[in-house]
Amino acid sequence: LQETQVIKIGYVSADFFTHSVSYFADVLLREHTAARFEVFVYSNVAREDAKTAQLRSYSHVKWRSVLGLSAADAACCILRDEIDVLVELSGHTAGNRLDVMALSAAPVQITWIGYPNTTGLQSVHYRVTDGVADP
Repeated sequence: LQETQVIKIGYVSADFFTHSVSYFADVLLREHTAARFEVFVYSNVAREDAKTAQLRSYSHVKWRSVLGLSAADAACCILRDEIDVLVELSGHTAGNRLDVMALSAAPVQITWIGYPNTTGLQSVHYRVTDGVADP
């Protein structure tokens, strides 16, 4: 990536509703610097609520629903958006899209916050953690 290149980052989760993960994701979605990042959400939320509406209200975030899409169709959506970094926020919890992560829809794939361990997928390259969560 060039220093001036905008990085396309996507977040995929079933937890973009009133859920603990959404409060962490909110800060990321709200605070990305538009000059450096183009932000996409791939939502697998079955029951949207006021928190979902709040997250959707950020004008710089491009919102895509992948609910009900096959893994291949969801991956195609991500590939069309030319995502550089895909961050998975559900882990092995309800509604996850690890099936999409397994298809390597982005060149760099990361897991964070939704599950306190690895995904077990070789296609997920990094796991965000710290010394408290992972002593």
